[in-house]
Amino acid sequence: MTRHWITIVLAASCYVACSTFPDELSDDATGGTAGIAGSSAGGSSGAAAGGASGGSAAGGGVAGTSAGGSASAGGTGAVGGQAGTGASGGQAGSATGGQAGSGATGGQAGSSTGGSAGAGGTGGSTAGSGGTGGSHVVQLIAPTSTWKYFDKGGLPGANWAAPTFDDTTWSMGQSELGYGDPDVVTIVSFGPNPDDKFVTTYFRKEIDITGNVVGVVAEMKYDDGPIVWIDGSEVFRANLPSTSVSYGTYANTPVASPQEETWQAVPLQASALPPGRHTIAVEMHQANASSSDVSFNFQLTVTYQN
Repeated sequence: MTRHWITIVLAASCYVACSTFPDELSDDATGGTAGIAGSSAGGSSGAAAGGASGGSAAGGGVAGTSAGGSASAGGTGAVGGQAGTGASGGQAGSATGGQAGSGATGGQAGSSTGGSAGAGGTGGSTAGSGGTGGSHVVQLIAPTSTWKYFDKGGLPGANWAAPTFDDTTWSMGQSELGYGDPDVVTIVSFGPNPDDKFVTTYFRKEIDITGNVVGVVAEMKYDDGPIVWIDGSEVFRANLPSTSVSYGTYANTPVASPQEETWQAVPLQASALPPGRHTIAVEMHQANASSSDVSFNFQLTVTYQN
């Protein structure tokens, strides 16, 4: 009777100690909720438990003592004893318990894959490395963001899309920008003659990339023909000639409803946005001199690797 009473106390102590390990030892969200237990597949045993089949005792350390003596699945006393010794309890134990993740090391695995991979911390730690991975999504440009724009009826200057270009004299307004459409928030100028409107309007915005980008989703509403630049390099154009364009180049065709009101995908590579500050620049070309409207809106979302 005395031996059994000591076993219960130590198992409870193991439970308390194991339950106070910091969260980072089970970092993976799918790693199982057993604290530092390496695997849900290893049974519901705790840190050093040899396995649910190793005996009826819940705690690992001394559980092996009683399990080794009487539990058929726990094996002989010697095997059962190894199940409960030390902090690496998962290294031995019953046939079932042995497959449970190791005690202290297996706990770091924090992964259902690592736990069922095998005994000890080797299988567990390999799978558990994913616990520090993952990603998070940040919207850098919203549909209501503010842009600088140039609507003076000419080219703003050489290298206007480059980060070093001085745009301090440009106007500023909230998107959507343009004229003649109900969604427009900031009205840009088309010039003094409604029958000979400005051909091209220019937009710029700076963004900060604060980590390693692994995914990019960019969308734009446009009327009529846009070109998108990142740090002075063209990355996208639509409804424009494939050859060189200038301020006076018209879009291929007018864009009408519902296309002008629909978000259109802008394919961008994550490699175009390394950490640091970047300039997104867009030029919007009219389809003809008497066009009734022009519109521009842009949104950009990135996925950062944790």
